[in-house]
Formats: sequence, C-alpha cells, structure tokens
Amino acid sequence: MASGVKLPPMVIFKLKKKPKGQFPRDIIVAAAPHANMKADLIISTYIPQAIRARPNGFFKCKGIIFVDGHQSHIRNDIKRAFIVEGLDLLEIPGGTTSVLQPLDVSINKPFKNGMRQRWKEWIDKGKVVLTKNENHKKALYELVSKWMSKIWKEISSNVLVRSFKATGLTLNPDGSEDYKMSDRLRAILKII
Repeated sequence: MASGVKLPPMVIFKLKKKPKGQFPRDIIVAAAPHANMKADLIISTYIPQAIRARPNGFFKCKGIIFVDGHQSHIRNDIKRAFIVEGLDLLEIPGGTTSVLQPLDVSINKPFKNGMRQRWKEWIDKGKVVLTKNENHKKALYELVSKWMSKIWKEISSNVLVRSFKATGLTLNPDGSEDYKMSDRLRAILKII
C-alpha cells in the first residue's frame, strides 16, 4: 500500500487445483490453468484474503486500487466487487505500467532477483532431482512459497512508499513533491 503497509503476496501456480501442503500463512496460494490473475481469482481469493487483510479492510475504508487494462481487471463485476470493499478502481493506461505501476517500478525486480537467488542456492546445494530425460525437477510448491514469504519480508516498507512516490500516484497535487517522481516519469510528463 502507499502507506508502506504490505498486503500478503499471492502466488498463482499453473495448476487446475490449489496444491495441497503446508504453505506459509503470510502468502496467498492459488491455482489457475494459465497461472495468471483472472476475474474469478480476484473475486474468490484476492479480495477476501488480501484486500480484506489491509488495515481496516473489514470496515471497507476508502482507497484506490491501480490496475492495468487487462480485461479481467476492469470488468464491471470486478469494479463492483472493489467498490463494495470501499475501493475505486483506477486503470493505468496501456504501455505505462513500467512507470505508473508501483510494483513494476520498484518491487518486482528485487523480488524476482530474490527468487532467482533462492533457486540458484537450491540448485547449488544439490537439492535437485532429475527427471528421466535429465531435466531438473521443479521445486516443491511449498518450498517456492517459503521463498516468496521470506523475500516479501525482506522488502522494506520504505521501498513501497518510495515506489508509490516514484509513480507520482501519491504525490501532493500542488507540485511540491514532483522531485520524488522517477526520472522516466518526469521525462514522459515533459513530452505531454
């Protein structure tokens, strides 16, 4: 959140059903055939487990959720579901998520780097089992989830706050904080 409060991260495994196992309680585990966020997962899983987990989420405090223009994010039923939770939906224009989506600006890279590092350490420790075709078997879903939980805890709340500031989405509209925007966003705004 723009305040630095961290909502639980969600992992979507490419499966038909949610995997069974002992998963960390501080992440949300789901499954989808294409491993992407679709409308049914937003309504059935993300809203109840992440949105309502935010401070005062139960009381449906007013807020904004920023989404890209993917059809599953901006359908009318999704908009209504977020409105019921006290959230307005703000669609980020196509092609601008790299400068306007806080996760893309500052969070995804260190998160992915952390996952790659855990994967490399797992491989280097010889924990890998090979298939009959000599390919690496994938890490267990529980293990991947544990990596996610640890990495999410390592990301500072200050990084979240700076991420929102860099996008310009939470700056004072009088222009007094424009210096906190990312250089890329400032360059785009000069063009406009």
